[in-house]
Amino acid sequence: MAACVRSGNSEAAYLHGSFGSGTSHFLTVLHAVLNNHPAVHTKSRLVEVVAPHDEWLRNSRFLMVPYHLVGSADLDSALLGGYVHTVRELHPGQPLPPRLPGRRAARRRPHPAGVPWR
Repeated sequence: MAACVRSGNSEAAYLHGSFGSGTSHFLTVLHAVLNNHPAVHTKSRLVEVVAPHDEWLRNSRFLMVPYHLVGSADLDSALLGGYVHTVRELHPGQPLPPRLPGRRAARRRPHPAGVPWR
């Protein structure tokens, strides 16, 4: 991530783990680190890991996009739908970036349990 922040390049990563392997915990801690949450600086073992990255972390802003696959038509819909929802919530009234050329607009299917889309 440091290399991406310094270069301005965008890269994706995929995290896979079996149920109970700690992926949710890892992402929760990563979320706290990237948002410079005060609790990060109170955990001695975490401070040791984060300290070498403090300069670029402190001077960076990250858009955290939560998404859920339940009820999504496909992975693209879940990811892009989560992005649109987050941007609209954080920046109401601001225009969204245009769709990529050649991409169809994601259609939302009703949630099987009748839960409204967020």
